[in-house]
Amino acid sequence: MRILLLILALCSLSRCHKEQSLEKTLEFSGNNKQELLTVLRHYEKDPQKQEAAKYLIAIVSYKIIICKYFYAAL
Repeated sequence: MRILLLILALCSLSRCHKEQSLEKTLEFSGNNKQELLTVLRHYEKDPQKQEAAKYLIAIVSYKIIICKYFYAAL
């Protein structure tokens, strides 16, 4: 059952909109928002690295939710 939930969660991650996910993550990041924005500004001159940073920041909140769910189930 856990494996099925993990697969469903990963599928939903691949379908989520990157920009919306990024905005949500920044919205919930609290005190770390400025740090995350600093990372994005750091890579402004390299679009490929900036896209990679946006992707990583966007998926952080989903990974935290998934981890909390599975640790709670243990």
